[in-house]
Amino acid sequence: MTQHLLLSMVVAPLLLMGLSGSAVARMRWVRLLTNPVVGWLIFVGVMWGVHLSPLYDAALDAEPVHILEHGLFLGAGLCFWACVVGFGAKTYDWPIRMGYLIAALPTQSFLGLLIYSADRSLYSHYPSLDEQRAGALVMWLGGDAVMLIALGVCGALWLKHLGQQERAEDQVA
Repeated sequence: MTQHLLLSMVVAPLLLMGLSGSAVARMRWVRLLTNPVVGWLIFVGVMWGVHLSPLYDAALDAEPVHILEHGLFLGAGLCFWACVVGFGAKTYDWPIRMGYLIAALPTQSFLGLLIYSADRSLYSHYPSLDEQRAGALVMWLGGDAVMLIALGVCGALWLKHLGQQERAEDQVA
């Protein structure tokens, strides 16, 4: 679960920041996948789809499926975080970015809570319910922590932007 969290919520935004301004950001299919609505739906769909389908167990049985699963997490993370980090042709205002993160926060939390509160193991590879619950806590609390840190960074950057706007208006006046 830690790998999944890192791929989708840490590696993805850092990779996008490194690619910002590149020709990749202007490709039509990249613009489509990084549209905020599409990116949000892909992110939530992959998280819920992988964890509530046979794919999770299949990934633990076969290395090629495990690699595919990791690719899904990284790809979904790239689609999701593009709006937040300002990757692509269009840059969204800070309130939109913060609302976007707030809208995603409960989806991660509820999935982690659902897995944690299950009364039986959902995955054949978890011999005990305690292991499943430990993974669910990583998803739930770790995911919430990353989202809250991102919200804090967005809030600080928004305040910085507002300060810059005020200084520019004062210089004009």
